[in-house]
Amino acid sequence: AVWLAFGVAAWMMQPPILTGKKDSYGYPAAANPAEERKMSRYQAGKALRASLLLPVSDLLPGLPVRAAWVSSLATAGLAYLLPVIGNPHLTSSAGHILDAVFAFVLVAALTGALRRAKGPDNPGVRFDTWRGYVAGHRVMAPLSTITGALLGGAIAFALLVLDARFGPHFGAKELSATTSTHPGLVLAAPSTVLLVFAVVGAWLGFLAAWSRVATAQFAELTNARAQWKYRWSSLKFDPAPALVDHQVLASGAVLVDTFDAPASLGAVELLKNEPRLAPLVNTGERVALLSSSEEGPLGSVPGSRSAIRFRAVTWTA
Repeated sequence: AVWLAFGVAAWMMQPPILTGKKDSYGYPAAANPAEERKMSRYQAGKALRASLLLPVSDLLPGLPVRAAWVSSLATAGLAYLLPVIGNPHLTSSAGHILDAVFAFVLVAALTGALRRAKGPDNPGVRFDTWRGYVAGHRVMAPLSTITGALLGGAIAFALLVLDARFGPHFGAKELSATTSTHPGLVLAAPSTVLLVFAVVGAWLGFLAAWSRVATAQFAELTNARAQWKYRWSSLKFDPAPALVDHQVLASGAVLVDTFDAPASLGAVELLKNEPRLAPLVNTGERVALLSSSEEGPLGSVPGSRSAIRFRAVTWTA
């Protein structure tokens, strides 16, 4: 039912009305951050339409493995423990397996759509970053994990209390049409329920803290894109150069942003706009536009100059 509700909601979403000026293709752009957020939500819902129905890459773990994929497995495990009610055509085992499958697909598709809505190059949270997170957060990592485990155990305990109080009556009333012989609200023994909920809670607690650290660099890139979008727009560039990398040096005193210029302009034309950019940076900062070398199979080619790539260096004066 939850899977179906998300699918219906995704198909019913309407594109937002954008009031910004039209781009080079004739489509209106977002005029403010509020319209950008609405457009991001619509794009996420549009992506969810196909993800819920068709096999997509979100159902695979990815390399390095995405944390969202592990969360999908954890959700499937929880769904398997919950009751199947109201369908006389399903055996108990088939119903629980279907619940687990639909839960896995829903979480995998939803997290994938939300990840891409934040940016097509959003890497998400991947397991190649967890060692660095644990090493750099020796207090937060175990604290968030323990907190999540306690919350998961508390939820499991509440479910077991409800099971003891209302389970037999619930089972006799709702599951009598199936072949299930389990009379309660949950499928497994109490100790298994407590263990599974505690483990899943520990994972979600760890993930909540880990994700903020793992996505910090992409968040900085997103913020930098918003700043440069205003600057290039003020200079009447359409399409604007695409920000592909953002580096913070000297404890934030120096910022190095790497751009790919539109093919119609090239990097040489963009480099001429350094004087026009100077009034658009923050107060007390200076900016310089530098050419970038070509990239070869072994890295940068010494003495070369890229036709489209260039860098903007901003520093505190």
